[in-house]
Amino acid sequence: MKNFQLDRFNNDLLIGLFAFNQASGYTVTKLKNRWQPTWENNLALAKQADAMGIDFLLPIARWRGFGGETNPHGTNFEPFTWAAGLLAATKKIFVFSTIHLPLVNPVYASKIMVTNDHIGNGRFGLNAVCGWNEFEFDMHGAQFNGHEKRYKHGEEWMTVVERIWSEDTPFDFDDEFFQLKQVKLNPKPVNGKHPLIMNAGRSEQGQEFAINHADYIFLGHRDLASDFVTKDVTALRQRATKLGRDNIGICTNIFVVCKPTQKEAEEFYKDFALTNADSQAISNIMIERGIDKLPEKFQEQFRNRAGAGHGAPNIVGDPEYVANELIRLHKLGINGFALGLFDYIEDLGYLSKTVLKELKSLGYRE
Repeated sequence: MKNFQLDRFNNDLLIGLFAFNQASGYTVTKLKNRWQPTWENNLALAKQADAMGIDFLLPIARWRGFGGETNPHGTNFEPFTWAAGLLAATKKIFVFSTIHLPLVNPVYASKIMVTNDHIGNGRFGLNAVCGWNEFEFDMHGAQFNGHEKRYKHGEEWMTVVERIWSEDTPFDFDDEFFQLKQVKLNPKPVNGKHPLIMNAGRSEQGQEFAINHADYIFLGHRDLASDFVTKDVTALRQRATKLGRDNIGICTNIFVVCKPTQKEAEEFYKDFALTNADSQAISNIMIERGIDKLPEKFQEQFRNRAGAGHGAPNIVGDPEYVANELIRLHKLGINGFALGLFDYIEDLGYLSKTVLKELKSLGYRE
């Protein structure tokens, strides 16, 4: 079992920012002041987050938008070069790249990632995705594997990369997806520590892949009720124990709307996420993710919260409520939160003065 790293962050309750390399960020709204992923905005937000002590930045990897009136994610930055630029401009914050493994050769990717790791002096991370979007694979002319082969490919990919990062002797690799000869690359990762790995496997096979390779497992929750979260976390930790691992880090993605009062937060959420939702883009998201084939009950639930967070759970309220919800979820076993925000720069500033200040005063963050 590899040496997993859960001691790279200074905080107990981790806060990250999610999806701001994409047009509209993590919203599907028609409001004109929705997030614009210009490089100036990305750079300003990264520097702001670094100065505020935010723990990590996590992009989404996309190659095409979702259409509709606003085409969310239609404009986006490529995660490897995006990370390199932000690592060079920051000092403490970790910056991840989200990569669909079948689209990048592991030998080539390993060199890019180590380069980024040196740019950031050990602050680079990989969010490894084994591939889910057949539409985007068609754009690349890449083979879209079924579920089982998807993770077999990912297993080979990660094995090659991990060996490159750790071994000094040239090695051959001969398996189903990769046939490589005399592989050896330098430099190695900074201080002999491999870049942090994150993975969002949810199926049994996906979670086994994550348990074997990821420092932090990105566990998406469809419901934030305590019993649902406890069930998900417990099942994951039990599966990890059976596979010989007892030090799992768990992160999740949440969309946050925080305003001075509960009423203001709920009214703003209703305005951008419901009244002004781009319904056609939401329908397209559902088709790409196969949600249109689920029972009508689940489709309706998804539509009602897709405008904020693409279907991820939402925390909507005043600073006290938001802080208490993060603490509640943390106590249930969630180590870190990747936040989607409407206006990342403005909203992060408000969170820093309110929610993050409260979390610090209670000892959850430095």
